[in-house]
Amino acid sequence: MIKFYTIGSGGRLMSCVGICLWLLEEINKPYEVVRVDLDKMEHKSEEYLKLNPNGKVPTLVDNDFVIWESIAINYYLSRKYYKELLGTSIEEHGIIDQWIAWTVSEFEPHVVNIFKHAMLPPSQKNPAYVEMCKMNIMKYSNILEKILNNKTYLVSNKFSLADMTASAFFSIHNVLHTDLSLFPNIGRWLNLCLNRPALSRAKQKNLVIF
Repeated sequence: MIKFYTIGSGGRLMSCVGICLWLLEEINKPYEVVRVDLDKMEHKSEEYLKLNPNGKVPTLVDNDFVIWESIAINYYLSRKYYKELLGTSIEEHGIIDQWIAWTVSEFEPHVVNIFKHAMLPPSQKNPAYVEMCKMNIMKYSNILEKILNNKTYLVSNKFSLADMTASAFFSIHNVLHTDLSLFPNIGRWLNLCLNRPALSRAKQKNLVIF
């Protein structure tokens, strides 16, 4: 039985827990959600630290196997239960890895910084900083817009773990109320990815918010 340790409330899709919960629905295997109350410091309890010594979520337990870090969790789940998400050739594997690395290293930090900034007290907020983050998001969106020209998905026109990871974080455009007529290719691609039945199920279960 798979157990997935996540935050007490539903996690945002563009978060480390959100992308894992989406994939758990995609693989269509029974799993148990274990909600960890961060306010009560349950993630720092002796019991939880035995699973994840970092004291963070998410953590996944598959029978006796324990793994943490969201990207590692999703690679593990894909390799074991949904290999098609990782491509069918060495070249496809490489390009999928490329887009996941690009999303996590180049794009995700600006998304995370916007949400971290929103949690600051009013006296510490800096509108110029937020605008800088938004400008970076638009810069990388311009890159992706060109890549998606005449393409349905990122790799070989098949839905893959690269699309899942990237679309989860590019859904920030919904939060920012971006005029996606500026990015028609991204808009079309996001519509395909974010309307997958598995993600709809995760949303209906109040596991993810987007």
